[in-house]
Amino acid sequence: MSPGLCRDLRIYLRLLHLLGMMCWHFDSEACELSATPPGERYALLYTLAMLVASAGCFTFVHLQPQIIHLTIYNRTGNFYETIIFRSTCLVLCLLYGILYLRRHRHRKLVQDMLRLNRKCLDKSTDKQFLHYLILYGVLTVLGFGNLLNGYSQSGMAPLALALCLVVYVYAFLVLCLLLVFFVCLKMIMAAGLGHYNRQLCLEVLPSELNGRQRILAICQGELADCFGQLMLPIVALILLMGPSGPFYMISTIMEGKFESRTVPIIFISSATWGLPWIIMLVLMLRSNGITVEVSLFWVGF
Repeated sequence: MSPGLCRDLRIYLRLLHLLGMMCWHFDSEACELSATPPGERYALLYTLAMLVASAGCFTFVHLQPQIIHLTIYNRTGNFYETIIFRSTCLVLCLLYGILYLRRHRHRKLVQDMLRLNRKCLDKSTDKQFLHYLILYGVLTVLGFGNLLNGYSQSGMAPLALALCLVVYVYAFLVLCLLLVFFVCLKMIMAAGLGHYNRQLCLEVLPSELNGRQRILAICQGELADCFGQLMLPIVALILLMGPSGPFYMISTIMEGKFESRTVPIIFISSATWGLPWIIMLVLMLRSNGITVEVSLFWVGF
């Protein structure tokens, strides 16, 4: 077995571990994920720290909403800005709570997917893992640049600027890493399904048929149950953030609140303000064919 087979997937696992979401030890030889005492302690402490930090940021902005107000916004715009900030804090609390409480169930699912990926090797799928990781990094930099440029040009106070940058950039790192990892799991299942379909076209064997049926059952059951609860608040938050870019453009460029020399930079920032989130959402919602097969499977079942 090639030692580099799951190389890019291991990068995802390291990032998820670093951010306190999936703190497991990966045995590459047995392709097994195990919960270790240090990993469990790290997950618990990280989750508690995130709950306290998110709740603290939420409470601070709830009690002092004017802290993150933008001078270029009217009352409605600033109210919308505080809603987005507090919703982001709530989603972070919710996700870390779910991930910690259901960590053993997630571990079993991810372990099954890693073993399926090792068994049903697909070179094109392995390359896409890396491509999505690069896209994730590029969009993180783009989002950070947009926030820094937009808020600093709007005259936001240094404390508020630092707070918004930390919360929004960290939220993007966490939420979109989960989105990309979910997409990778769907790709693994699609590759496994394609493998079994090709085998069944050659000869109908009970083992191949059972393997195919198991993939479909996992997609409809365990994958939907484990990641459905995570994807729902993420999608809701992205949809809430959607109008923020156009709103920023209307409140700045169209009302002539900046000098002409800064207008092109502000225009680019506002035009691409929510682009990183939208791209990740489209990536997650894009069908790779497995959804259709799952639907047909359960209709037939």
